[in-house]
Amino acid sequence: MSSHYKTTTPEVGERGSAVLQRNISELPYQQKRVIILLYKAKEPQSVADISKALGQADPRGHIRELRIKGYPIDDVWCKSKYQGRYKRYFITASSEA
Repeated sequence: MSSHYKTTTPEVGERGSAVLQRNISELPYQQKRVIILLYKAKEPQSVADISKALGQADPRGHIRELRIKGYPIDDVWCKSKYQGRYKRYFITASSEA
């Protein structure tokens, strides 16, 4: 298996107010829930974490749309204990341009 991806999750640092200053009230309901969850999370969230917390079957589409709209959502690859890999999503100050 290739090791070209990161194996540790970054610390979620200071996130400034850029996310909150955006007008999230105009977002669709499910996208609003995802961005609020990622902003409030103390650690990066996997798709399974987001699905469990919000009851969404697959939040990756909402994450993609939020990125297109300019929301600073980053990700990191993590190794699974079952030989696979998965992404964890987070918002950091470094992703706020």
